[in-house]
Amino acid sequence: MKKLLSTALVLVIVAAGVTVYALGYTGKSPVSSDDSERLDKIVITLLIPKIQKSVDDFYEPYISIEPTVAAYLGDSKITSIVGDAGSSIYTVTVELEPYVGPHISVGRDKMTFEISADGTVNMKKYEHLKSYDLPQNLQSLIKKPLP
Repeated sequence: MKKLLSTALVLVIVAAGVTVYALGYTGKSPVSSDDSERLDKIVITLLIPKIQKSVDDFYEPYISIEPTVAAYLGDSKITSIVGDAGSSIYTVTVELEPYVGPHISVGRDKMTFEISADGTVNMKKYEHLKSYDLPQNLQSLIKKPLP
C-alpha cells in the first residue's frame, strides 16, 4: 500500500512538472500586458453582435447607413470589468469608435453590458461621448446632426 501511494505521488509530481514545462512556465505572472490586451479584444469580439445592434439603434436616426464596429481597431477598449470569480454576473464597459466607409469614425461611444453565468448579455447603458464630422464626400449620409 505504501509503495502504491509513493508511486502515485511520483506520478502526480511528474505530471505537474510536464504540465508546467508544456505551458512554458517562466516564473512570471501568467497574464502579461500583451495577454491582457488580447483578452480585452477577445471579450470585445464576443460582444460584437450586441455592440453592433446597440450602435445600429443609436445611429439610425442620424446616419443613413449603419456604422461598423470592429474589435481589432486600436481605439476599441474595455474600460472596466466588475464582478469577481465568485460572481455569477459581470458588468463590462467598452469604449469604441463606430466608423463608415474606409474607417472614418463617426463618434466615440461607451456601452455597459451585463453578462450572466448562463452567457446572457444585456446592454445596460449606452453613452454617446463625442461626435465627429464626416468629410464632404460622405455628407449625404447624414440624416440629421449627431448630438
